[in-house]
Amino acid sequence: MIWLANRECRENLEGTFAITGIGVARGSTDEYFFSQIFLNEQLR
Repeated sequence: MIWLANRECRENLEGTFAITGIGVARGSTDEYFFSQIFLNEQLR
């Protein structure tokens, strides 16, 4: 995964998270889109 080679991106992914959310959508031409959000305990 290329973004893990970038220090700032890697630090964002390796934080201490309490909650994660995942979204998936299918477009009109049958392509899929994926998204994920990470939340820490302070945002609860």
